[in-house]
Amino acid sequence: MTTWMRMVKEGIMDTLAAGEHRGLKAGKLVVLSKNFPGSDRDVQCRFMDAMSLVAKYGKLD
Repeated sequence: MTTWMRMVKEGIMDTLAAGEHRGLKAGKLVVLSKNFPGSDRDVQCRFMDAMSLVAKYGKLD
């Protein structure tokens, strides 16, 4: 079983263990800070930082 599949199974089991049988709280939106490595906001900040360096110093050779 792959890691992703194991995580999905654990998430389903955690939801059932919490007493949620109808899935009303499943898929709760979580917004990660830009300091969380790999989050969309982190990647976007790194991209914008890189683009500002290119604008200031020019493209690499």
